[in-house]
Amino acid sequence: LAISPDGATLYVSDAKTVLVVDSSGKIQKRVQQGSGRFQEISDLAVGPGGEVYVLDAGNGIVTVLDATGGYLRDVPIDEAYSGRSRGLFVDGENHVWIANTPNGQVASFGQDGTLLESFPLAPGQETQPVDVAVTSDGIIYATDVVSNQLFRIEADSTLRQAWNIPVANSGDGPHLAVGSDDTLYVTAPEMGLILTLAPDGERQAWAVPWRTDVPPKLVGIAAGPDGQIWAIDSSGSVLLSTKGGN
Repeated sequence: LAISPDGATLYVSDAKTVLVVDSSGKIQKRVQQGSGRFQEISDLAVGPGGEVYVLDAGNGIVTVLDATGGYLRDVPIDEAYSGRSRGLFVDGENHVWIANTPNGQVASFGQDGTLLESFPLAPGQETQPVDVAVTSDGIIYATDVVSNQLFRIEADSTLRQAWNIPVANSGDGPHLAVGSDDTLYVTAPEMGLILTLAPDGERQAWAVPWRTDVPPKLVGIAAGPDGQIWAIDSSGSVLLSTKGGN
C-alpha cells in the first residue's frame, strides 16, 4: 500500500497487479505490467514527485509508474538486491531503499541504479528485513522477522535502538509508513495492530484493531499528508482508513 503526496490516490498491490484507487475506495485502473508482466509484487512506494515505485521480487525489477499507473521506466538495480526482497521505500531525495531480505541487509540506490550504501541490519546476526523507511532527517527504520524486532539506525548506519515486535512471517511481514511529522507507523499483521513511534523514537502506543467482528491481518500501511492512516487487511481483502470508515 502506498499513497500519493496529496493523499488523493492510493496504490494497492497483490502479487501481480497494482490497483490505482481514489480516496473513496473506487478502483480507477488495474496495472499488470511495466517493462514486462509483474510476477511477484512485494511492495510499493511513492516518491516525492508522485511517481509510483513497484518492487517485483519475482522478476527482481523495480518499476516506475506515473501517478495514473502508466509505465515510465525501470530503475536498473542489481537483481542481487531486488530479487526476493520484501520492502521498498523512496526518500525525499529520490533515493530508492530496499529491505534486501535474502541477504539480511538494507541498501539504497540512485535513480540510475547506482548503489549508494548497503549495510547489514544487525552485524553478526541472522536477519530477514521485510521493510525499510527513512525519516526526513535521515533516520532509518527496518523490521526483521528473524529477531522480531524494529531497528532504528542513524544516518551513519550505526544502530541506535531496537524494539521487540510481534512474530510475523516474511510473506505477510510488518510494514512501515512515515507520517508528514516523521511519526512512524508499524503493522503487526498477526495481531491486527499498529505500533506508533514519535519522531524521537519514543514508543507511543499499540492502536486497537479497526475491525472487531473479524480479527484483521494488517500488512500494508500508508500515511496521508493530513494525518489519515490507511491499511490493508489481507485476510478480509479490505482497505481500512482512520477516517470515514472502511
